[in-house]
Amino acid sequence: LFSAEGTGSGSNFDVRYYRCVWNIDPRKRYISGSVSIRFTTTSDTASFLTFDLVSALTVDSIIFQGVKTNHGAVSTSQRWCRLPTVLTQGTTETITIYYKGVPNNSGFGAFNKQTHAGVPIIWTMSCPYAARDWWPCKQDLLDKPDSIDLIITTPQQYRAAGNGLLLSETVSDTNKIYHWKHRYPIAPYLVAIGVTNYAQYTNDVLLGNGTY
Repeated sequence: LFSAEGTGSGSNFDVRYYRCVWNIDPRKRYISGSVSIRFTTTSDTASFLTFDLVSALTVDSIIFQGVKTNHGAVSTSQRWCRLPTVLTQGTTETITIYYKGVPNNSGFGAFNKQTHAGVPIIWTMSCPYAARDWWPCKQDLLDKPDSIDLIITTPQQYRAAGNGLLLSETVSDTNKIYHWKHRYPIAPYLVAIGVTNYAQYTNDVLLGNGTY
């Protein structure tokens, strides 16, 4: 099971990686997209998996090995999905959760819509257990993925910031797609984004080998 608040219910899984694909328009307090969770089983496990996500958000579908799975609610903060096969210890697999909706706002304010100098901004703060308010995850502070990719689509007049390094910025019709990659272990509550009309500054640093 993917755990809630580090309760130990996820002791038979280790999360390896998250791939988060989000559509964000800072003029609207709303999120849609998908999160792929790659995990490895640490013991033989049943075909039911759970993950953390509040009931305010709608799960459109959950895909495992290219097939939609049955899914439902465990509680107001957890969901389940049923896989077509039992997974044995040491198995590495991926589920992809497609979802949408208006996030909750617990803790310090998980998913915030404000303005700065009259321009809208969406920013996130998931401490300590508010990641589940806006994205599906295993909300266990002891289980950190090795890396994450954040792929954010937003209207062209805005810029999207995220964890790690900006790998690409691609124009797509009236939108831009920002791809951020973080290559170190990270707790779910530290995954964060900001979307507004950020200014971009570039500085060069001369390294010891003479390169920039």
